[in-house]
Amino acid sequence: MATIDGVLMEIDSYTENANSTKELVLSQLVRDGIITQEQFNTYSEKWQVIIVKNSWFKKWVEKFSKEKNSYSIKYVKFEY
Repeated sequence: MATIDGVLMEIDSYTENANSTKELVLSQLVRDGIITQEQFNTYSEKWQVIIVKNSWFKKWVEKFSKEKNSYSIKYVKFEY
């Protein structure tokens, strides 16, 4: 039977914290005049921070990462 590691048990809270950080950074960029409110909305709504276990994406890991059993944080665009 497979075991669940500590990161997987807490992945929801890690993802929530990462997305909260994203919102704080984007808000500051708007306040500083670096991005517009429209850009903020795009980055806030269409782009999300996700945490993935590298072993879930073996081909990607073989090309871009050396740590096969760790996790990666990715900022990805979701469109439908």
